[in-house]
Amino acid sequence: MSWVVSAAEEHSSRPLLSEIVRVGIKKLIAAIAGQVNLAYLAKMHPLFTVQASDSLLALAGKLSSRGCHRVAVMTSSGRIEKLVTQGILTEFLIKHKEELADVLSLTLEELRLRGTSPVVCVSKNLSTKQVFQLMDRKHLSSIAILDDDGRIIGATSGKDLKVSICLWSIVSDDCSST
Repeated sequence: MSWVVSAAEEHSSRPLLSEIVRVGIKKLIAAIAGQVNLAYLAKMHPLFTVQASDSLLALAGKLSSRGCHRVAVMTSSGRIEKLVTQGILTEFLIKHKEELADVLSLTLEELRLRGTSPVVCVSKNLSTKQVFQLMDRKHLSSIAILDDDGRIIGATSGKDLKVSICLWSIVSDDCSST
């Protein structure tokens, strides 16, 4: 069951310092301009999906994507059944290392992986403050973000709260010194 609140590029080599600075400046400018919203954060943390009928290998493939820390497992009716994290997959694989070859061909339904359920989803139109307050009330580490059509566009987590606070602090310090 999911609970809804209305409202990568891959680099083969390390980025240059100038690229890191350029990206950091763009993010700071976006924060100053008030553009750090859930849609912005969702782009930073894509939420990949798999079907409950997909194999463990398909799930592992999604989780190995750059920037992917959790995958939403979808039912045949298009509902988010649970979120599976890298840690959950790793625990499962270690527990089943002896029979790994056989396990990789099973569907996610057959495996009955542990996952976060119900999944809490919010509209990209909510403010970051509203979302972080909801995460705090519900004791959540992350939350799925939906576009206006109800499609998953990403996720946000407690780490994003830290980033938002740091950016706000930088902007506030800059504003108070002028």
